[in-house]
Amino acid sequence: MRGFLVIVIVFALGCASAGTRQNDFVTETDVVDFVSMLRREIPPGSSIDDASRVMRSYGFDCQIKRDSSFSADLPDGTHSITPETLEEVDFIRCSRVRKYGIWVTMVTTVAIILSDDVVTDIRINNTGYGP
Repeated sequence: MRGFLVIVIVFALGCASAGTRQNDFVTETDVVDFVSMLRREIPPGSSIDDASRVMRSYGFDCQIKRDSSFSADLPDGTHSITPETLEEVDFIRCSRVRKYGIWVTMVTTVAIILSDDVVTDIRINNTGYGP
């Protein structure tokens, strides 16, 4: 069964949708690397429009949240993920749902933290569902 799941995930990774850059997260290392890449592409001081454009290029749908909360898996830079809850913050909430075969679904939600409508940091929540 484990071998079958690996085949399904590898096949799904190879099926790219047109017009978007593909980043799929199979391990915690993938999540940490994606956040590091986003922090380079959306540095502190970036505008809401620039940040949203980058996220849309990866296939995410985004909306602005004001004075809201976000539960994140916080990459600490050592490829270790620690849970964190942000309260009463302004952020751009970007999410994407990916199906891997018929049983596995991955929901990735990125919070692009704002202060005075400019980017200050990025957090992520990456949750998988399935066997």
